[in-house]
Amino acid sequence: MVGGTIAANAAPVIARANPHPAVPRKMHLGIVTYNVAKDWTLDQILANCKAAGVEGVEFRTTHKHEVEPSLTSDQRKGVRDKCAAAGLLQISLGSVCEFQATESEVVKKNIETCKEFILLAKDIGARGVKVRPNRSTEALRSSVRTRLRSWTTAAIRMSG
Repeated sequence: MVGGTIAANAAPVIARANPHPAVPRKMHLGIVTYNVAKDWTLDQILANCKAAGVEGVEFRTTHKHEVEPSLTSDQRKGVRDKCAAAGLLQISLGSVCEFQATESEVVKKNIETCKEFILLAKDIGARGVKVRPNRSTEALRSSVRTRLRSWTTAAIRMSG
């Protein structure tokens, strides 16, 4: 699962009501704040997505929306409530956690950062946390897959 999403909340995804119920949806539209929405506030993201019919969002770290692990418990609840009120699913959080480094201290730091994102995802109702590989060899892919399985299991247990 290199470059995938680590599950943080096993609750089922419930999309907004289909405006054309006679025509079943074949595709759902979402957005990642990485590019177009990187300079939008949370309220702008919610309003723009609702207006455009976008159903889901991945909040990428370090952007203007400020959905970050540093949020307090009340702020996290506020994000969750605002997204729910707008009918917007929080698909995942886009972290900058990388696990392919050869230096164990770098990997340990990224593990701790990823744990913070997993807890944030749980608190705001996001389904997971995206991690990213920046270089890949078969040895690295195998090592990362093994680490991610272990960390995913631990994170799910930790999140209750």
